[in-house]
Amino acid sequence: MSEDIKAQIEEICDILQKKDNFIILSHTRPDGDTLGSAFALREALTLLGKHAEVANDDIIENKFFYLTGGNNSLNPSFKPGCVLAVDIASENLIGDELRQRYTGKVDVCIDHHRTHDAFAPVRLVAPEYAATAEIIYEIVIALGVEFNQNIARAIYTGVLTDTGCFMYSNTTAHTHLVAMEAIKTGIDFVALNNAFYMNKTLGQINLEKHIYNSIEFYFDGKLSLASVTLKDIEEAKAENADIDGLSALMRGIEGVEASVLIKETKDGSFKVSMRSKGGVDVSEICAVFGGGGHKGAAGCSFGGKSLEEVKKILLDELESRFKLATGANERN
Repeated sequence: MSEDIKAQIEEICDILQKKDNFIILSHTRPDGDTLGSAFALREALTLLGKHAEVANDDIIENKFFYLTGGNNSLNPSFKPGCVLAVDIASENLIGDELRQRYTGKVDVCIDHHRTHDAFAPVRLVAPEYAATAEIIYEIVIALGVEFNQNIARAIYTGVLTDTGCFMYSNTTAHTHLVAMEAIKTGIDFVALNNAFYMNKTLGQINLEKHIYNSIEFYFDGKLSLASVTLKDIEEAKAENADIDGLSALMRGIEGVEASVLIKETKDGSFKVSMRSKGGVDVSEICAVFGGGGHKGAAGCSFGGKSLEEVKKILLDELESRFKLATGANERN
């Protein structure tokens, strides 16, 4: 850990010790890292005798109920004394309702995205960590509270999901150290691994069939692209949660350097998930369209456009990137 990060952790711990009534914001379309980080921090603050709540603008998927206590909606209305944001790269990712309430009012931001847009006076942004949960682990240890199973389970969820079960290139020795400390508390890490990376619903299987039957390849086979419409989801008897992992599925094809999945939403807009093996920085591409993320995993959204228009916009941007990063000269 660098001296700069140590100093920032000390500053944040001082704030956490002195203040109370915390609201912990997590990003829209919540994943394991934002929720794991938020609930680990909430548990640590509770052990300090503080009042802390987690807020999110979206419906929480059932698979995270072991963190939320069975709640699929997190939007506490109490007046906070301190506003924290975890794993949020931009205020736009807080969500419409919570953004109206907390824009310009976030006191502390803890994040690991390279594309982080500074929106809090106190920030700890550490892209060298694979997951924000790794930073939260260091804060928990610095606070001196018990690293109990509730914290360990939440921290493990964050590092597990943001590293693709420790298979992504962002995984480091520190990631494994944090996972080891979590496992040492006795959590059922095998059950968590299975829940996120082994068990599949019938809807997921049907969507995978759709992807394999409709996938398109560009730039000498280095880019894979597919789309999932509302009709596709209905025909697959799938839920929105069943779409998770499809981008990584396409990236795993031999010869593919990056993948793009375009998903239609109920409001008629399109959400784009990009994955890369490292040669193409998809966070930079998504940032062009108001999104962001990591070098190997990022996303963005498009409204008011057709599916074909979205595909053309993305391919035009990706073509120049592929020429620079992979040497591809033309589309198939």
